[in-house]
Amino acid sequence: MKTSNQDQVMNLSTRLYFFRFKPIAMFLFALLLTGPQLALAQSKVPLPADMDPAGWHLETAKNYPLLLDEPFKPNMESLEHYQVPEWYRDAKFGIFIHWGVFSVPAYGSEWYEYFMYRPKDEVPKQWRDLIYGTVYDHHLKTYGDPKTFGYKDFIPMFKAEKYDPQAWAELFKDAGAKYIMAVSEFHDGFPMYDSTYTDWNVTKMGPKRDVYGELEKDVHALGIKFGVSSHRAFHWRFVPVKDKYDTGNPKYVGLYGPTRDNNGPPSKEFLADEFGRSIELINVFHPDLLWFDAGIDDPAFKTYRMEIAADYYNQAAARGQEVVLNYKGNAYPTGAAVLDLENVRFDGMRQHFWQTDDSINGNWGYKTDNTYRDSTSVIHELVDIVSKNGCLLLNGGPRADGTFPIQIVIAYREIGAWLKVNGEAIYATRPYQVYGEGPAETATAKTEAAVAVRYTMNKAHDTLYAILLDWPTRDLSLYRVKIEHAAPDAKVELFGYDHPLAYHVEDGRLTIMLPKEKPVKLVSAYALKLTGFTFGQVPTPPPSEGTLHP
Repeated sequence: MKTSNQDQVMNLSTRLYFFRFKPIAMFLFALLLTGPQLALAQSKVPLPADMDPAGWHLETAKNYPLLLDEPFKPNMESLEHYQVPEWYRDAKFGIFIHWGVFSVPAYGSEWYEYFMYRPKDEVPKQWRDLIYGTVYDHHLKTYGDPKTFGYKDFIPMFKAEKYDPQAWAELFKDAGAKYIMAVSEFHDGFPMYDSTYTDWNVTKMGPKRDVYGELEKDVHALGIKFGVSSHRAFHWRFVPVKDKYDTGNPKYVGLYGPTRDNNGPPSKEFLADEFGRSIELINVFHPDLLWFDAGIDDPAFKTYRMEIAADYYNQAAARGQEVVLNYKGNAYPTGAAVLDLENVRFDGMRQHFWQTDDSINGNWGYKTDNTYRDSTSVIHELVDIVSKNGCLLLNGGPRADGTFPIQIVIAYREIGAWLKVNGEAIYATRPYQVYGEGPAETATAKTEAAVAVRYTMNKAHDTLYAILLDWPTRDLSLYRVKIEHAAPDAKVELFGYDHPLAYHVEDGRLTIMLPKEKPVKLVSAYALKLTGFTFGQVPTPPPSEGTLHP
């Protein structure tokens, strides 16, 4: 779910905590329950022992013993020796997939389950006058009382009857994505993989197929990295488990979890369950990336999140695999994993590599009245983030039947077409001395340049790329580039244009004469390639580690 850009910036820490938490479990309470849905649950009760990982789900512990010794130990000091893989720093662009039971009602947002059990006066004040505040009434009118028609009743309607993982993989490749992030379990408590923790999962209900296991094979076959995200930590606070709704019916504990205080701290049973499911994800998928939503940064998870990271890194090292762990908030120390921001980005360049996740549709999951961003806004965002030493994870929400809305398909293909021409200025690049310049920049980057410019360099740091976010109406002078020497074969090229561009250097300043007409119509950003120049040092602001903007 997205709020206003102002709220995103002003309330970032609050949103990260509130928007991604999700816990629930099958623990000792399940022993008191009966029903066919719980046939497996009774033999899969996590038995926590005061945060001792020996107490997590017995079957998981038996099948997937932890590796906590070498090369990483589960503590801050050891984890800070982690190195971000070169492939990830080169990738720059990935695709996020929010798909699940919430795609069936397709109303309000992917937080449908949260709001359908909360009348308007129970909805947080900031959302009461928005579409989110109408979900409860919409559900009553469309489906009936949540006590009789609950979230569980959408599961048989989630059929994925048109799902084609190979077609998905090919679309992602056409988009130019180098990695995929699939939501393995959203806040709603319905795993999108064959979880041993509950029969309420995608392989046993709804589509009754291993949707992301299939997708993993198809994206890897195309040379694309595959990751999974866990949003479960917020489940503890997400579902209001009350007797007046079906959430309080013991028959459905495998989906909703046990009766609990949503505002209280997560139980030890829940913590052990969250830990076990995370270890299960590592061993089931061997993911190239493992992404945690906010919630796992809760102090209650401190011991477990250190052990998850150490086990993930050590398991990967044993396979010779280089992996990425993404986190929100303060879950891990800087350098121990890769920070992920939601809908916001840094104002300046950040020393440590980072990621923003953002969505091409109006929220994260599919809904029938979604609004969609155009490819230009996404390309500009991607260029800006890459210039600041980051990467973009772009979300698109499929329908319940497994198809993507045409607006997403078109945008993905337009982004891919732009990257096919200009990708050299994006992929496998490294930051320049400054991220950019132009008339609308911050005080440290504001110049008289004709348009906003973003900079990247090749790994050898002998080729500079200047990406223009608009087409200038006059010659382009670069004020944040100092030319100390131009070799006889030095040249300036425009991707998508067949001829080198005329230029001149005066007092170290480079001025470029661009064609009078855009080389390609409907292009949103224009990349210049500068080779054969010796670049001098320019005054640079210090790297940013905390200033954000939408």
